[in-house]
Amino acid sequence: MKYVKVTIEWMSAHGLLPLPTMRINKDGSEVLLHEEYVAAMGADMSGLTAYAHNSAGLVALLSSPEWAIGDGVERQPSAGYVTAAAARNLMAATRASIQSLSMTGDEALDVADLFPGWEAGITVKAGERYNHGGSLWECVQAHTTQDGWQPGTATLALWCKVQAWHAGTEDDPIPWEQGMALEAGKWYEQHGTLYVALQDSGALPYDLSQVPALVRPAGEGDV
Repeated sequence: MKYVKVTIEWMSAHGLLPLPTMRINKDGSEVLLHEEYVAAMGADMSGLTAYAHNSAGLVALLSSPEWAIGDGVERQPSAGYVTAAAARNLMAATRASIQSLSMTGDEALDVADLFPGWEAGITVKAGERYNHGGSLWECVQAHTTQDGWQPGTATLALWCKVQAWHAGTEDDPIPWEQGMALEAGKWYEQHGTLYVALQDSGALPYDLSQVPALVRPAGEGDV
């Protein structure tokens, strides 16, 4: 186990608040954090000082006048602050590591507000999810984003919309939106009409009524 020394400014830049359970120096300018906690946030640890548990360096630091715990009575933070600060720290750590968390599409949609918004000039990896235009999108092909390559029906080679799970049966059809792909034998619904897919497809920038060779409306012949 290792501890990393960070400044209050560093914590603030990462959306964190110091907690009473954290070791803080006497003037409140520096904090010791578990290295695993910092790493889980995906934060750059270059330039930070790390101390191994029970190392001579850590012992010397904690026994120094700046870090030694005094005998005086210190003001205790309120329970409300502890709760709010802990929640904020957890939220900041979750947002920072959200792309590394494995979850289904339904689960991702349930916490969609934790995913970052799409913006130009960032490097995205396949499988990462970003919010754009009121929807959650998953990167299909790694690339550096740029204006004109926003997630949408014009960039289906790069992005696919994250959809809620449906069985794809006649009783539980998949709500169709442009940008989705068809799976043969599955049922889809769009604009009040049921369709069954005749074959698999890639992502399609069309309404189902525009692809009669790929789908058949319910009741029009056998599949």
